Amino acid sequence: MSVIVAALVAGPTARKTKPWRKDIKNVHPINIHEKFLIAHNGVINTFPSKKLNDPVLEDIQTSTDLDTRKYLCHIIDNLNTSFNLKNALESVFREITIGSSANAFLFNSQQCHVITYHRNDYKGRHHTLFIEKKKNRFNVCTTPILEKSKEIDNNSLISINLNNLELRFSKLAVQVPNE
Repeated sequence: MSVIVAALVAGPTARKTKPWRKDIKNVHPINIHEKFLIAHNGVINTFPSKKLNDPVLEDIQTSTDLDTRKYLCHIIDNLNTSFNLKNALESVFREITIGSSANAFLFNSQQCHVITYHRNDYKGRHHTLFIEKKKNRFNVCTTPILEKSKEIDNNSLISINLNNLELRFSKLAVQVPNE
């Protein structure tokens, strides 16, 4: 099952990346050798200036200009102190400033977490995710390509156990500013 999820989220470097600056290490999913990998769709404008608790994560996030890698460092650092993904994400979302969204897939071989946190209207576009369950798999995508796809509510965390496809939904107690 994890191969299917990885295939769904693997993608190219950001469209805004200039062709001569593309680097294979920035191809999603991003791996910093922690609990999770991440694939992120959107733009995160600013991160907090305070140092991360984990010095390794701090080194990674200060040595990259890729918002997805910084995002993963902040999630893992908050997860290491809160021990709860929902609380960790809420802490991160209170500290960052997004352009369009911080929608993401956070996953490993046992679980996949679908995160929605986006502006409802960013430069005339709606950045969201859609989900549909089909037999023994979930399809999650940025466009409702399947007829029964449902839009995932903003400020949501959907956790999927990849061993048995058990799904758990959590509403995140945060709101995107200026909505």
